[in-house]
Parts: sequence; structure tokens; C-alpha cells
Amino acid sequence: MAPTKEILPLGILIGIFTDGNNLGQYLVLGLPSVMLIPRRMVRAAGIAVVLFAIVWTSSRSSLAAAALACGMWVLMTVTPSVLRRPMSWGLVGATGAVMIWWPLSTPADDALTNRGAIWRHSLDAWGNTPWFGSGSNWYSVLPQHVGSLGGFAFHGHNQFVHTLATGGLIFLFLVAAMFVTIAWAASQWSARGIFQPATLLVALFASSTLEVSFGFVDRAFLLAVTVLPLMFAVFAPLPEHGSRRGHTKQRVESTA
Repeated sequence: MAPTKEILPLGILIGIFTDGNNLGQYLVLGLPSVMLIPRRMVRAAGIAVVLFAIVWTSSRSSLAAAALACGMWVLMTVTPSVLRRPMSWGLVGATGAVMIWWPLSTPADDALTNRGAIWRHSLDAWGNTPWFGSGSNWYSVLPQHVGSLGGFAFHGHNQFVHTLATGGLIFLFLVAAMFVTIAWAASQWSARGIFQPATLLVALFASSTLEVSFGFVDRAFLLAVTVLPLMFAVFAPLPEHGSRRGHTKQRVESTA
């Protein structure tokens, strides 16, 4: 790991993972769940510890995602209840749109630590098999072939690009339908004063702009902080409108 990547003079925190980026992804996607802690002081301490750990990982994309997640939480907290549902849709949609637009904005090949080249080659390969993509293991077998992405592109470094390259338009449609369903559920929770699902989606899309933070095949290490809380958002029974915040939290906890 290049020393210039370090933010703190403590090296780079990698924890149980192979590099700081993986740990940064895990921490920032778990941050919205920490925001559910009911005791204010404990919640603040937990958020502070997670944010410090993200800084220590020196993962720039995770830091940006954490800043957006915290901003989303604060903004939703001060937004009048009648506006929380459209606000949830707007912020989640805007973050998702940026995730899609960024690799399509034709960055230079050496942009963002050579991600520009990865995106261009991935989209070129998708153009050869637009409907079904190149298969879920395309990035795994890519280094074996001449003209690969240099042997370092284990994924598309963008959720949209990775989805297109591996599964094509058919897979993209299914993934988009899934996330629209989750966004709808998140807006319902937001209307009832519970912002964790919408905040998680914003953190997920922000993190997925430069990484692949939701995997269907090879990102199982993120399952606990993505699939499980998103399933909760979709399938857990919603509290009634008008419930007091504390009473709502008790009902949510009782359904977990």
C-alpha cells in the first residue's frame, strides 16, 4: 500500500480484510445501523468510533459515502414529516443517478486510480454481449487473457458498470427493480421517522460509485451490512403513523 494513501500517521487499518478499502466499505455500510442505537450518548460514541475507523482505513470513497450518510440523516431529521417521503426518494435517486453517470462521463483512463480504464474496457466488453453480459465470473477470468485490465480489476469498481458487464441489460433491469422496491420501502420508513433504510441506500450508492458494494456472487463479506438490513426494510412490518418515536423504536425492535 502506497504511503501517500495514508490519511493518519498510523498506517492503514485493514482489520480482518485484505485492504483498507474493503474495511472502509464494511464500516460505512454498517454506519446507518449504528444510527439506530436508542441512547443518544451511546449512539454518538458509536458513530464517532466508526467514523474514526473509516478515516484510519484511508478509503476515500468510504469517507465520501460516510459524509453523505451523515448528511442524509441530519437532513431527514430536520425535514417536516410531510416532506420526508419525497425527500427520501429525491436523495436516494440523486445518489443513484450520480453512481450511474460517473463512469459514463468518459473520464480519462488514468482517472481515479485507473478506474477510467476499467470502466471503458468493461463497457466495451458489455457492448459485445449487451443482453446477458459476459458472465458472473468475467472479472475473475479476465487476467488470464491478453488485453485484460492489468490483472488488478477484480470487479468493475462501479456497481452500474459491474452489473452491465457481468449480466447485461436483463440483469440490470432485475437489479434496478430490486432497488426501486427497496427505495419504496425506505420512503415508507422515512415517513414514519425511521431513516436507517434510506440512509443505507445513500451510503450504498455513494460507496458503489467507485467500488462494488452489493454483490450477488463475489462480495459475500458485505452481506451482513447490506442484504440483511435491506431485507428488514422491505419485509418488516411498518409502525403506524403518528406513533411516538420511542414507541416506534420499541415496536421495530420487537419485530426484529
